[in-house]
Amino acid sequence: MIKSDFFHRNHKIVLVFLLFLIFIKFFFLDNNAILNKNYADQIFNKKISKLDSKLEKNREWGPIFFESYKYINDNKNKNLIFKIIEFICLNILIYVVFKLFRIKVYEKYNQNIYDVLILLIILMSSSLYYSFIYGSGDLITALLSILQFYFFLKKKYFYSALVIIFGIYYKFILIIPFGTILFISLIIKKERKLFFHFLIFLFLLFLTYIVFNLSQIKYPINIIINLITDTNNFTPPISFELFDLRTLILKLTIYSNFIFLDTEQLNIDLINKTLIIIFSFLYIFSILFIFMRIFKIQNPNKINLSREESLIKFYILSGFSFLFLFFEVSIEKSLMYFICILSPLIGNNYSDFRQSYRIIIIFFLGLLFFGNIIPISIMDDLNLFNYYKAFLYYPNELIGWKAFIFSHAPYVGVVLIYISFINVNKYKI
Repeated sequence: MIKSDFFHRNHKIVLVFLLFLIFIKFFFLDNNAILNKNYADQIFNKKISKLDSKLEKNREWGPIFFESYKYINDNKNKNLIFKIIEFICLNILIYVVFKLFRIKVYEKYNQNIYDVLILLIILMSSSLYYSFIYGSGDLITALLSILQFYFFLKKKYFYSALVIIFGIYYKFILIIPFGTILFISLIIKKERKLFFHFLIFLFLLFLTYIVFNLSQIKYPINIIINLITDTNNFTPPISFELFDLRTLILKLTIYSNFIFLDTEQLNIDLINKTLIIIFSFLYIFSILFIFMRIFKIQNPNKINLSREESLIKFYILSGFSFLFLFFEVSIEKSLMYFICILSPLIGNNYSDFRQSYRIIIIFFLGLLFFGNIIPISIMDDLNLFNYYKAFLYYPNELIGWKAFIFSHAPYVGVVLIYISFINVNKYKI
């Protein structure tokens, strides 16, 4: 491998400079939004004007968020304080990702170059920036997701289980990445300590509920009941926040240029519920398939994977499965699997990139369509989202973020990133 003298000698200076640019961008590019926009504050104070009260209640954030946020709610600088907390979480996330890249099996890679690439992607990422600027709280969920996996990877099962409980009671959606790791822990005997620690925490929560009758402990159960009993309010058929395959099918049903259906005669709510069930099963089956592929099937032509490699591959592929097949995926939720967006870097080494320009092009095209190369507003000015008009008709002109999501550009980006990842891992999976 050819190592760059520049990055080898000066990479710490370059990293500090890039971190400084990230700080400048996040805190000074839009001062008005930093001080005045805070979705988390709206959730806490029940001011979500765009959502009816029923939906707001159904999708309520967890008690850990409410119990924590009340300590800054009366502070006049609460919006800024919350974003400082999110920025700290982002920096811890960066640190954990760097640690993942330094696991023993990847020591041969040019880590300095990858460090710089990771920070460049974060600097240019619209998803990370918008999540931060609007105070969505999803930088915290992203950190919790990757932190739980990192502790599991390092066999720190107690801390991993603790993060699971904390995360579920912060935002229940974290049960998706946590659930796949718990599944691994349950099935593989050597990893079962995590599952046992998790059961102990559940037992302690149950005792706490019995003794103190704290209604907050029932939060995860309430969310599941709300999803089952009020599906269409919980997960609406059409949304400008979602880019999952379920939503695309519904868009093709309602707005297609080629399929002309009388939507007034269609039971959209029933179709939506049916698709949620279908994609739930598809997601579960995909996780089972990935597990069998990586951990159970012995292929004499496949390179033997270490524990760390196997778990990282499983985490990445289960993340792609979520992005491809889960019934509700937004840009914010995709941050739980931000490591998937970086996965071609994990799967490659510098020589692989030099030898295959095709992989480089596919990867960076994926980053572009996922909103990690240039700002979404500039992409819209360049008419990069207008391809949706060949397939879909929408009565109103869509611009900016709405065009980005309605065109399913992030989904296109995920597919391209996955292709670039698989291209250099086809003999290792």
